[in-house]
Amino acid sequence: PRPRQSSPSRPHGRDPHESSPALQAMQEEADHLLGPLFTRVSFRVRAPDTRFGETLAVCGELPEFGGWEPLQALRLQTSAETFPTWQSDTVLIGTYVAAVNYKFVLISADGTSVRWEEIPANRQFAPVGEELSLVEEWGRLSASPLSPHCTPELSAHDTPIRSGAGREGTGSLDLPPSLNEVARTARAPVLAEPLD
Repeated sequence: PRPRQSSPSRPHGRDPHESSPALQAMQEEADHLLGPLFTRVSFRVRAPDTRFGETLAVCGELPEFGGWEPLQALRLQTSAETFPTWQSDTVLIGTYVAAVNYKFVLISADGTSVRWEEIPANRQFAPVGEELSLVEEWGRLSASPLSPHCTPELSAHDTPIRSGAGREGTGSLDLPPSLNEVARTARAPVLAEPLD
């Protein structure tokens, strides 16, 4: 007969994989000071000129938006009840990305033709906070504190930005210093005021 092996005892009755309350508090403080690693981004777009069978999509520089390939873009949905508003699924964008350039495209029902929205510049947003819902209109640019090209809705977890960011993007992930400062201060809880 084999001798029984005793199970390893837990020091002080705690799971060794469980972090201590002090370590948890330090992690929470770091998360609070550094901000989230990702922003949940979603789009709601008003596009009344779309035709039955067409699909509205977000096409941009990041792989989540197709890498400027319209047929790989993030597709939005609508229904008889919500038309002419189109809604995207939520995508995660790393907060280390300074800015995201994109445009909306209409893809034909058979996927053989694509129509880009006719606006003078790319749209752009900065992924800050835990959640960002961009509410926009096909073919129309609107100014906002985060970008000259979108109207975000901030959740209770987000930090309002109180700085003008009225410059347009450069077409790459590099931003002018003023926009980098906006992104940095948006993540600094000492400089921000809570939402009402």
